[in-house]
Amino acid sequence: MMHTSAYRREGECWLIEIRLREVRQLFHHLDPAPFREKDLDPAAEAYIEDAVREIGPSHGCKLVVHLPATECQSEDARTLPDALAHYFQYRAMQSRAELRRMLTRGLVSLAIGLSFMFVCLTLRGWLAALGSNGVVTEGLLLIGWVFFVRSTLAAIGTLGLVLLAALFAAIVWWLVSQGWLDVSNRSAMAWVVLVILGLMLGVGMSWSHIRRRVSGQASVDRVDK
Repeated sequence: MMHTSAYRREGECWLIEIRLREVRQLFHHLDPAPFREKDLDPAAEAYIEDAVREIGPSHGCKLVVHLPATECQSEDARTLPDALAHYFQYRAMQSRAELRRMLTRGLVSLAIGLSFMFVCLTLRGWLAALGSNGVVTEGLLLIGWVFFVRSTLAAIGTLGLVLLAALFAAIVWWLVSQGWLDVSNRSAMAWVVLVILGLMLGVGMSWSHIRRRVSGQASVDRVDK
């Protein structure tokens, strides 16, 4: 929920206001780059990002920088809009590149996981055809399931898994109450359980990428050299 008392409104836009003694307070004082290419001060950047997040993507916002009258006539003040636009465009480009990298890594991880499961199932079928001990064949199947379950738990946690199971259970209950699913049909219920397990594991393993797609956010590591 947005705390409207923290921001003034001008027409359809909410104002994010910053009061400074001089323009250079807004930028990192250790950055040797030219003014238009300087990084923002971490505290200022965090404040702006938190304000935009609090206002929400469905509302327009405008950044207003208040300066003393003498500072408003400086060259830094005149180039401030370009410097801010340049910085946030650069950060947006960084975030998109990081998101593409994460999605690529996710697809590779999914391919590796599916390949691992395929190998386990293939070996299980091959050993079963050779009349191997059932413990070995079922053990290979168990290894595949453990791999996916551990990945899901690492992504959404035990509580997330329980909530997801509750959601699918509610859907199944609704289908049964509508008469579209017969609980006495063992074959149909077996397929329903398998589909639900597949969906839960698929959502769990892809959760970090789903969250980034929905929120539009990507983590960026800052390394000080």
